[in-house]
Amino acid sequence: MAWQVRHAGSPTSVSLSTEALVEALRDGLYETSDEVFDLEQRRWVPIEEHPEFAELAEELESLGAGHHEEEDASPDMVPLIDVCQVLLVFFILTMTYLELTKALMLPQVPTDTPEAIPRVSRQQVAQTMITVRAERQGSRELVFVDGQEVPLEDLSNALSRVARQSRKNEILLEDRGVSWGTTVKILDAATGANIRKVHFTVSSGP
Repeated sequence: MAWQVRHAGSPTSVSLSTEALVEALRDGLYETSDEVFDLEQRRWVPIEEHPEFAELAEELESLGAGHHEEEDASPDMVPLIDVCQVLLVFFILTMTYLELTKALMLPQVPTDTPEAIPRVSRQQVAQTMITVRAERQGSRELVFVDGQEVPLEDLSNALSRVARQSRKNEILLEDRGVSWGTTVKILDAATGANIRKVHFTVSSGP
């Protein structure tokens, strides 16, 4: 049997067989609130109210309710993305603050009173300290541990190894014009090697 079918309130309609209309309803091309022309009553009626399709309409409505419930149960990712952005900004600001804190915590040298500068003997250095020298050679910045060049990315492991072998737990850092970023990385490497005390050499001046 062919049915005249139209979207609710539409002035145009199409002719579909019962099978084609059922398939269109299942595929979502038509809603159960759309209309078919009832030949007996000679008027347009909603598909869900027509006896021929009432059972199918109930089935589709129950499936639709389950589908909406499943959609509602899915997480909304927008708030999560917003939280991640806030956390990213927070961590960036935190890292910037930590870098600044390390700069502020560096020991201040009282250049106006040289006698107030704490001094250690060569014997103390040899017995208790690992010597680390950071120097600039052209465009390169090199780091040496007890005279041996060590890649900066492997510095923490090298310090751990030397500290374990020598039983020394302090560092004497000689900075020969390297950038502040390199100095911070050396301090971080010392912390990673569980070395908590770092001494800085001070130039005696001209």
